[in-house]
Amino acid sequence: MVPFVFLLGKLRNYSYKSLNILTYVYLWEEGYVIYSCTSDDKVVRVPKEIKGKPVIAIGERGLANLKHCEAIVLPDTVRYIGKGAFTIDNKLKYVHFGKSIETVEDDVFNSDSSLESVVFPEGTKSIGTLVFWGTSSIKSITIPASVTEITEYFYFVDNCNPDVEIHTPKGSKAEEVAKAMQLKVVND
Repeated sequence: MVPFVFLLGKLRNYSYKSLNILTYVYLWEEGYVIYSCTSDDKVVRVPKEIKGKPVIAIGERGLANLKHCEAIVLPDTVRYIGKGAFTIDNKLKYVHFGKSIETVEDDVFNSDSSLESVVFPEGTKSIGTLVFWGTSSIKSITIPASVTEITEYFYFVDNCNPDVEIHTPKGSKAEEVAKAMQLKVVND
């Protein structure tokens, strides 16, 4: 099997199709990747399947620039969140990730100024850089012990809420990084 992230980088040669408000592409036997959304709804729910195959990823900027969206609900089938996936969703307060997220790329919540809290599910392995750039309203981020790839660049204190609480188990990589950044850590 070809690595999943490698395949996502090769999508420029695929044909994109639309399903109402979502644009998607089929990724071989894996499933579908969401590449854009034009919804004006307050809540955007990504389907777990398209044409009988699972939705497995939100591609680069796949759910970005949603002007009215306050919440995004992802199915348990989604494993990968691409770079800038929810960028400039100014009214976004909450994202439900489902249970299968493994990788969260860079700049995912860039400039989401209304974002209040994020809970990464157990099983998440990697959180990219500047994920929370410009999230001035965020109060709480929950990071499970399963996250082993995270650096102090995941959160940029200078333009985010400096009083954010990082909820994570004692001894986790996230605890180590948050303490190095002098963020408030709450051990759950």
